[in-house]
Amino acid sequence: AAIAKCRASKDRRSACGVVPRAAGGRLSPPVPASGSRPPAEKYVFSRQAGVERRAGAGISATEFPMNIVFINYDRYSGCSGVHIHFLANALADRGHRCLVLLPSPNNDDEYFGKPCYATMDSSDALHLAQRGSPLFRNAVLHAWTPRERVRIVTEGLAAATGRPYFVHLEDNERYILEKVYKAPFERLYAAAKRGHVEISPNYCHPVLHQRFLEGAAGVTCIIEGLRRFVPADVPSLVFWPACEDAFFRLSPVPNLRMRAQLGIAPEATVL
Repeated sequence: AAIAKCRASKDRRSACGVVPRAAGGRLSPPVPASGSRPPAEKYVFSRQAGVERRAGAGISATEFPMNIVFINYDRYSGCSGVHIHFLANALADRGHRCLVLLPSPNNDDEYFGKPCYATMDSSDALHLAQRGSPLFRNAVLHAWTPRERVRIVTEGLAAATGRPYFVHLEDNERYILEKVYKAPFERLYAAAKRGHVEISPNYCHPVLHQRFLEGAAGVTCIIEGLRRFVPADVPSLVFWPACEDAFFRLSPVPNLRMRAQLGIAPEATVL
């Protein structure tokens, strides 16, 4: 499966800096389930909101709608949540179906605004996939970082559905491991290979995350510098992170009164 190509969106009303487009064969959306299923099977993809947003922003639907499943490593309100939310909404605007899997059911799925996609607990999703749920029919699995919690769920979904997976890199995971475990990555790698170190599921496993990347159909990176961690024979793509619509309405003129109150120099650069 070819990795989805992205292009920068010039329409601020899309609330997203990138708009993925299909780059291969058609991927059919999931078919609603029937019969007796657990409660999670009743998740419904609301299309009306996406249709209205698309009409209001003058956005045309894609010719090849995809069924995209994002697997997040953290709570919805975390750093990755804001990226996935606006990216998924922009994809929904173009007719794609998106499902966001979260590690905990106690998430506010409207934290960043109204979603045009469904959310589900990762363990429920894995259970449904193993039962052959049509929610994952022709799905494109997008693992949001190669951290252990995501790797385990993604590999389980890939094994149950036979679908390819992609991995997103948004941090230098090796550097994070070095700081958390206070040791060089090479030493952590050697220790993990011998089974002498236990890695938290909140971080990447020194050995297993590399195998995870090697098995991916493609890797997306938030910045060009992260491409050096992508295996040589795996295709990769860099795209800008999504963000709030309000970001595009920020005044380019510094608020000098606020700067004075905070003790920030008028000529200082503030990030």
